[in-house]
Amino acid sequence: MTTPDVTELVDQTLDWVTYGEPNSTDLIAVTTQAFPVAAQDLGFRGTDDLLISRTGFIHDNESGCTVEIATAIAGTDTIPRDLTLVLGEGKHTYPSHREGLTAFYTWCATGRL
Repeated sequence: MTTPDVTELVDQTLDWVTYGEPNSTDLIAVTTQAFPVAAQDLGFRGTDDLLISRTGFIHDNESGCTVEIATAIAGTDTIPRDLTLVLGEGKHTYPSHREGLTAFYTWCATGRL
């Protein structure tokens, strides 16, 4: 399997995301076609002010990663916040979706950050 270009995948994902920012459906569509990963939508959790979308991934039947995408809610507006990768006991939070997706797709390609 040829390793996809991570930067190109990040750009494509941010260009065509469903709701203005990546969600579980977007991440599952990209990663399961481009990388040796299995994925599962883990749903949402949140409050009146914050919504977190969670998606679980397994790389090559070995390493697991959960992606948490945070969105602030202000009235009827949504404001993209950060993206967190949970790898085992480690948690890595990135201030922008671009940075978080770059780290995540790197993990998808290599099984590590």
